[in-house]
Amino acid sequence: MSRLQWSQAVAEVTFGRPIRQILLVHVGAFDAVMLEDLLAAYQHAGVTMIDLETALADPVYQINPAEGWQGESTFLPRVARERGVRIPTVPRFHSRLSAPCAHDDQRRPALECALMPYTPPVLGKQTLA
Repeated sequence: MSRLQWSQAVAEVTFGRPIRQILLVHVGAFDAVMLEDLLAAYQHAGVTMIDLETALADPVYQINPAEGWQGESTFLPRVARERGVRIPTVPRFHSRLSAPCAHDDQRRPALECALMPYTPPVLGKQTLA
């Protein structure tokens, strides 16, 4: 399950419907290099880009979770916990996004790895630096 699929699944179980997702992009060298690939990957996944104002018009964004910020805890899991909703485990990214995928036989670009489900390597068959 990718992070996009995870967010869609969490929204469905938390709110009973799909919601308009918000993509937060940080300003940095990696993001600048990968932005075009990132947007293409989302488009390939069937995502339609909208502006922030349109996304925030979704009534779910009027919710202000009582739970304070806890590091990596984003909006969806905070609301789910507050409502007592069990959500799927957050998928992990491969630890080496700057290199091709080490957990498959194909030489995939880093962004494609980030959007793929994480599969731990089989010990003894490959070495991760």
